[in-house]
Amino acid sequence: MRRPHCCWQLDPQLDWQPLLDPQELLHCCMQEGIHCDEPPQQEFELEFQRFRSPKIAGANGNPVDSWISQENETISSLEAEYDARLSWENKERNEYVAAVFDSLHLSASRNIVFLGHSRACENALKLAQSHSERGEDVISATLINSPGLRVHRGSRPRWIIAIMAYLARLQNSWLDYFLHPFLKFVYNKFIGLRVSDGKVAAAIIQPIMTMEYEKNKEVIKSVRENEKLIVLHAWGGKDFLIEPQISIDYASEFGNVDRLQCHKRDEKESEEVKNAAVDLIQNGSRMISIGFNEEGHYIQKFQADLLVSAIDAIVQRAERHT
Repeated sequence: MRRPHCCWQLDPQLDWQPLLDPQELLHCCMQEGIHCDEPPQQEFELEFQRFRSPKIAGANGNPVDSWISQENETISSLEAEYDARLSWENKERNEYVAAVFDSLHLSASRNIVFLGHSRACENALKLAQSHSERGEDVISATLINSPGLRVHRGSRPRWIIAIMAYLARLQNSWLDYFLHPFLKFVYNKFIGLRVSDGKVAAAIIQPIMTMEYEKNKEVIKSVRENEKLIVLHAWGGKDFLIEPQISIDYASEFGNVDRLQCHKRDEKESEEVKNAAVDLIQNGSRMISIGFNEEGHYIQKFQADLLVSAIDAIVQRAERHT
């Protein structure tokens, strides 16, 4: 019997490294009655195929390397330590996703849909437009619970978030000893967003101060003029982070938008709205906004069937025009 996790760990290059020196390793084997003096490759069914993504610019233009692993068509992200060179700006996040996209050679794929939830809607929209301009077969930007074009309640009060983001960026070990548990507690107990540890919470809070809001109007204008792209926008009337009016105004920015409203969390009404969305897509609509009065910040969880059906209709429409 082998217990790999007690004595071995993967380094960033996906190579096994011993956690114990030889004497401790031998003692562990004898004490536990198990054999763990060899790395546990054969214990794992997955064979990782390693990709080195292109270098992307972090803060001050310094390159940040990233590793991703692939098992057949399933992508697994590897936990990485915080890198002080990261700037937490939207441009950097776009560059990271684009680097992963190119590393996996997805540019030749057909019927590409960029889907974003919450803050990632900024990235999905910009990447859909930029990759479409590159001549790739991008057919949709699907935006779920987008934060909109102005400061929303999830990013207020600004002064407190600014202080927390500043303290997190200092990376002072003594300060982090108190800050990380505090942020984890706040996120899990008060905000209602589940985070695994305080380091994750500290990483989450920093990009709040670099959201671009108004700057996205320029991208939306380009998307409106791009006849290849279909925008599917879904928002929740009970989103505890984003006010409904912000979502309504965001949809209006796309111009001639077809709006649908699901007034209650009811299977029959959801089915009717789903069919209406599919009909709009099949009949040539390019901008569709669906409001769910009784949904919160996780529409993709509770209205998954509707979203999948709408995206499937977008793909079918693209297939008919090829």
